[in-house]
Amino acid sequence: MKTSKIVVNDNKVVSVSVPVYYFQFKGDNVVYAECPSLNLTTYGKNLKDAKAMFDDAFNLWVKTVNEDGDAKEILENLGWKFTKTKVLPREKSFKVPIELLANKTVNLQIPIGA
Repeated sequence: MKTSKIVVNDNKVVSVSVPVYYFQFKGDNVVYAECPSLNLTTYGKNLKDAKAMFDDAFNLWVKTVNEDGDAKEILENLGWKFTKTKVLPREKSFKVPIELLANKTVNLQIPIGA
């Protein structure tokens, strides 16, 4: 699954929709959640717990980015590309390890400055 494009509104806010994958290794007793576009990974004891842990980690990531005040630089350091009309998340391939349990997209809006 590829990440969707990001729309830049008024050159100040970026609206993002990126995939999150939930998976488990054979014989492992934990479920992992990974968002390759944001380089964000966490885990839980089951799928429900992994989803809750990812939501917490994601919200903390957004809060931290907003407090740091330079989301554009942070995203560029993650490999994102910015143009005058759009922003493209890093296209990192995700190889499904053993068993993909679920996937979803997460949405956020991040101020990127003028």
